[in-house]
Amino acid sequence: VNNLTNSASANTSGAYDTASANIRLSGLSSLTVNGNVNNIAQVTNNSLGSPSASINLDGGSRLAVNASGGQAGAFTNTEGSLNLSNNSTATVAGLFTNDGSSGVNVASGSVLTTRNGFSNAGSLNVSINSALANTGSFSNSGTVSLYGHAAVTNAGSVSNSGVIYLYEFSALTGTGSFDNTGGTLFLNGGGNTLHAAGLTNTNGTLNIAAGDSADFRGGGAGSFTNLSGGTLTSGTY
Repeated sequence: VNNLTNSASANTSGAYDTASANIRLSGLSSLTVNGNVNNIAQVTNNSLGSPSASINLDGGSRLAVNASGGQAGAFTNTEGSLNLSNNSTATVAGLFTNDGSSGVNVASGSVLTTRNGFSNAGSLNVSINSALANTGSFSNSGTVSLYGHAAVTNAGSVSNSGVIYLYEFSALTGTGSFDNTGGTLFLNGGGNTLHAAGLTNTNGTLNIAAGDSADFRGGGAGSFTNLSGGTLTSGTY
């Protein structure tokens, strides 16, 4: 298909409207979108409703969002959800944007690949041998949770002003620096890892529990913004 909008709208004034728009792929099925994807649930006209818009991949199904005809191949979640489970895959050519009321869930051996950046203000959950593989900047002002041998890999920098949790042998990596200005990072023990080339932690918090590691080597001179005389300053450690 050329461009895709999955939209649910609650628009009955004063009434509880439960409109929903759902796309489901399963059993090795596939969907290719040439252009952009907009996954939107919205409340209008003073409705009291709670609409839902979701795109769900299961059982090895595949979604490809390609740049085409001047469209970047972006994926925009506006109060929507994208859910991958059981070895499913989604590849997005453009920027992936997840707003503050949206969720992305990648589970059970699934992989989400984003090739031009990932911006999260809502929730991102990666679990049980699953991965988010991102090229470009990764920014989080919401909540990111990794657990059960999950991984988020970034060919680029990572910025966090929200909260990031790592559990159960999970890994967060970036080829660029890690900017935790105003953010909180929890490595909750038992083999979690963080790798980045340099650290900024102005008014940020790093919590690294027993058995975990955070490695910020490789950033070169000046990449440790809060390092003074061999001591990390400004944030909480």
